[in-house]
Amino acid sequence: MIHFFKGLADETRLKIVAILSMGEFSVQEITRVLGMGQSRISRHLKILNDAGIADYRRDGARVFYRLSSDLKGHPALISNLTIEWCKEQSDWRVLCSCVEEVLEWRRSQSRSFFSQVGQDWSALLTRFLDQDVFLEEVRKSVSGIRNLADLGCGPGVVMRELSSHIPFIIGVDYSTKMLEHARENLRDLLTQGSVDLRLGAIEHLPMRDGEVDGVLINLVLHHLAEPYSIFKEVYRVLSPGGRIIIVDFNKHEKEEFRDDMADFWLGFEARDLNNWLKEAGFTDVRIGPIPGGKNTVELIVAVGIR
Repeated sequence: MIHFFKGLADETRLKIVAILSMGEFSVQEITRVLGMGQSRISRHLKILNDAGIADYRRDGARVFYRLSSDLKGHPALISNLTIEWCKEQSDWRVLCSCVEEVLEWRRSQSRSFFSQVGQDWSALLTRFLDQDVFLEEVRKSVSGIRNLADLGCGPGVVMRELSSHIPFIIGVDYSTKMLEHARENLRDLLTQGSVDLRLGAIEHLPMRDGEVDGVLINLVLHHLAEPYSIFKEVYRVLSPGGRIIIVDFNKHEKEEFRDDMADFWLGFEARDLNNWLKEAGFTDVRIGPIPGGKNTVELIVAVGIR
């Protein structure tokens, strides 16, 4: 407990705790919020980590910090009370505003990238995917679903591929450019009424509760800063017994993906996907490899039931 209290006994470290209460952030992002030197912030983060207050994960060349989820008993209580105290301070709103600027910068990076690549997105993916093998495996994973939501649908390539197997598909994307291409590519299916395209973010889906019996998140999760935060929203739009299917990269060290494809995460560990899905309420979670990767890129699929 002595190390724990020492960890909190500094104004800057209290501000860092307040920031981490809003999510997971890199050292550079925390430096940006507080306007301090990186070495100083790194020193404070090490003290918080040694005290068990903050935890971190490495993702390629980057390190991301978050509040520890292992706190129990009195340390957990004190940590929660500290955060509540931070919210009562006069600089809380300013801190929140600075954090929101960082979050918006993250979102703008992805928006800018996808606005530029547009119709070329599918061609870009062929560098890492055997499209025929990959699409066949995706078809298998959604077998039996009658109403599917394809989140981050892009130009509609997967929707086109699945349309002959699924009666109704809702495509959701936050990029207006991507949706414009999807409308061009799926014009016949839109006329038939077998697909519907909606502008919106995965974090706040433009869908009713229980509207679909299947949700596909295909090579999208690694673009999200906080992918674990979306699963409760997905749970909401699924009907009881509905299925979530996540296809994404297995954990890798290809740092160039950040620039090539605006990736925020360098793939995922199966145990993380398993924990996130179960925390959101999904059961019968199954995770395994999926064929279709090439050039040493491996793919995994995670399935859970609402």
